[in-house]
Amino acid sequence: MKKEDGIPWTIYEKGTGVIGPCGCYFGPCSDLLIEYRNHPYLDPSTALSKVVCRNPCLLKDMYEYQYFVPQYSQWMEEVNKMFMGMLAIGMAPLAAAAAVEIIPMAVPILETIVTINVRTKGTEFVTGFCIDIALNGAIEYYFLDNPHPFNNIDLAQATASGLEAMIDTKNKIYEVIGAAALSCLTDGFTEDGKIRDEFEVVECGKGILSSVITDIALFGGSKALNQLGNIPKGKLIKGLFKIFPSSSYGTATAGGGGPPNLVWTVFKHLHNGELDADAVKAFFDITDDDIAQRIVSNLADQQVLDDLMGSGFYNFLRNLDWPESVKADLVDDLAGDKVFRDAIAGSDALVKAWETLIAHPLIRKDIATLKSINKILDNAGIANIISKEDLQMSVKKLAEKGVKCRTCLSGNPAYRYLDEILDDLEHGATKFRDNYTSVITGFKQGGNFTEGAIFVADAVKRYGNDFPSGTLFEFTEVTTGGVRRVDVRVNNGFNGNKDVFFEFKSVQDVPPTGFATQFVKDLDLPEVDNLGQLRWWFDGNKISSLPKQKFLDQLNAASIDQPIIDKLLPNITNPTKIDLLQKISQDFDQIFSIK
Repeated sequence: MKKEDGIPWTIYEKGTGVIGPCGCYFGPCSDLLIEYRNHPYLDPSTALSKVVCRNPCLLKDMYEYQYFVPQYSQWMEEVNKMFMGMLAIGMAPLAAAAAVEIIPMAVPILETIVTINVRTKGTEFVTGFCIDIALNGAIEYYFLDNPHPFNNIDLAQATASGLEAMIDTKNKIYEVIGAAALSCLTDGFTEDGKIRDEFEVVECGKGILSSVITDIALFGGSKALNQLGNIPKGKLIKGLFKIFPSSSYGTATAGGGGPPNLVWTVFKHLHNGELDADAVKAFFDITDDDIAQRIVSNLADQQVLDDLMGSGFYNFLRNLDWPESVKADLVDDLAGDKVFRDAIAGSDALVKAWETLIAHPLIRKDIATLKSINKILDNAGIANIISKEDLQMSVKKLAEKGVKCRTCLSGNPAYRYLDEILDDLEHGATKFRDNYTSVITGFKQGGNFTEGAIFVADAVKRYGNDFPSGTLFEFTEVTTGGVRRVDVRVNNGFNGNKDVFFEFKSVQDVPPTGFATQFVKDLDLPEVDNLGQLRWWFDGNKISSLPKQKFLDQLNAASIDQPIIDKLLPNITNPTKIDLLQKISQDFDQIFSIK
């Protein structure tokens, strides 16, 4: 039957094939010629009908794009103008095939396209041609989770973008990625114009797609903007991170690089920066809806949004192996304090220090303390001496004692600031290594043990010349009267050949309880034969003077064996206890001092 009264063919006669405007068709997809018998693409007066008649399966391709229906591109509008509406089409595969027919040229192999000067813009055509193949396939693969995005692709599909590139010569994206596209895809084609089975075209597409995304982020480029904008927010963000995985804050690796906030910038272009719970879950790699909504609320403030998302800080936070609630706690703290946010959001190290102090909501926001914590965590030389857990327990016990941070409103002003005490701890562990473990143990024990450890750590740092690196801390010595636990021992610290024994006292009452018994044990140490080998240091934050006579009175009341007296007074014949007390009185200020 012929076309009548300007009405396209509407009736087909079916035998072993299909009779219609395509003649008698016996090939694949003949059923589509019946299903779409009234379709304008089959109007014999259009150039498009020649393409469809040769391959009716093109009609099926119109429904294979889940998110991009109808697919639109600038080239369609321009082609419609050029050919007076003959190509009123909305799907890329069909449009591409039509473009092949309208621009007569051979496309059996990519090399042919490269060498033929298509009109006056052969280079632009080839660039757009290559980009389309990789770009659309990569979108399918990375954003829509299609594991086989290139199974049915051929050269004709990309011709449409070739035409667009010829028309839109001002689009710099073709200059930016054209060479890479040509180089990458040329290697992927066989001589019959098909993609090699073993060709990693997805990786090729990844590089090209990343360049397009970077163009959107840097210059607001429109290539693929509509397609990407139609993808659900969660899928979009996850796809972007597949292409631009981030290993640390401020770093966008793989996929062509880009600014550290690239994923956010693209999202902002596509969705005006409007976050919802799904977007937050994708940005921060969390799954809990309530936690996601909590973060959405914290990011409602524009300044907070710009500081955290605009800086690319999410790159770091999403990769942390933290409980989701801890990630939300960090966003809470960052959102609540601009000064804190500016200090910590640009520092991986301070964020990790913050997590170490997660149990202390006030202390963890003190920048000075975070810096001191970081110095300890970042000191590889003491990692086996003071662990993260040791540090956490030490801070806990210090907080229980009332040690305050610089921004903490409460605490005991008698103590130095927490960051100063932590710096002492780091100094001691670095200088004395394994010998310092007993001091760390003291910090962790709490109560008076922590009190003593604070004083020891401070004193050995302030008077560093008195304590060389080989100094021993907290050890036991056997005496005549039993066992004596000594705070610090400095080898050869007296006259170059005798050890010096230190006792540290952080007390308010002097002499301290048990003084005489303890001091007599010091006198009985086997290595001690001179009073110059003994040092008792008292915490100057607790006392201001030492009542000498009270010390002597308690020693006078104590029992001191004659052998002890004899060894300490070798130059006196038949020395007595009175002689020893007189010597102690003479050397009192050398033995006992306030530090």
